[in-house]
Amino acid sequence: MEYLDYLKSEFKKANKVDLLDKYLNDESLNEDEVIDFLKVIEKATFYKEKLDFILKYENVISKRYYDFATYKISALLDNKEYEKAKLLILNELNLPYIPTDFESFLKSSLKEIQLIENESKKDISINDLKNLGSASEDKIFSVLTSLKYFNLSSFYDQFQIIFSRHDLSNSLKSVLLALLCDMKVDYSFQVVKNNKTYLVNPFQLKDFREFESFNHLNKMIADNSKTMSINEMEYFKMICEALFLDLYPEQVELNDTNSIFYAICKFLNEANYLNKKLKEEYLNASKENDKVEYYYSKIVSLF
Repeated sequence: MEYLDYLKSEFKKANKVDLLDKYLNDESLNEDEVIDFLKVIEKATFYKEKLDFILKYENVISKRYYDFATYKISALLDNKEYEKAKLLILNELNLPYIPTDFESFLKSSLKEIQLIENESKKDISINDLKNLGSASEDKIFSVLTSLKYFNLSSFYDQFQIIFSRHDLSNSLKSVLLALLCDMKVDYSFQVVKNNKTYLVNPFQLKDFREFESFNHLNKMIADNSKTMSINEMEYFKMICEALFLDLYPEQVELNDTNSIFYAICKFLNEANYLNKKLKEEYLNASKENDKVEYYYSKIVSLF
């Protein structure tokens, strides 16, 4: 059955044909309508279409955030986007307040991902690791979570090739660095990022989440939480982490945190995701600020 035929059948059963017509006519849906739509297609096996719908409408969600986040994580899992789901889950679990039911769902989903990661070990061979340096970015990402199951000392040359390649993203190199840091790998690598070369020993490396600037910036986000929707807070935290990951192992100076905060404001404002109060604050604070523009351009390149 085609997706459109499925929608017509399910929305007729649910007596919500008007909602489907509104969606098919590309009329704006409010957040209650978005949740109602997701309830109807909850059991659909059209996983890509379901995730596309979620990503299209996530900017309208505020009061129904936890319902929506549950659907989003489930859709990511259905589409086998385990790393994205895991990052979202861990971010949620780090928030100071989580409803009990939602917390149970998060922990259950995280356990499911961990089981899948453990199973993936069976799909990775020594030959995969021996040729990792010449693999595609998607292939390298798919292998990373399984590296912890191997003695890595025989593959340092492959990691060095990855760190030297100009066609691989900064994020991939940062994730690999963070993983080697977690595994206490004591070896010096030359890491090429943003046309700079860093000599880095993961054993001596500090996790970017321990940087004073990273924690200060997250405190700034928390201090502004009363003026933000939950969705806005999630965007701020996600962009902050993506930026620090992109720059890693370069340390961001503490006095750059204001510029980064307003660079994120600028990015969200141009995507129409920024509330009025923060928009006014950003416009007043960031005029003729070269560092805001510098970090803004970095954020744009990531998204």
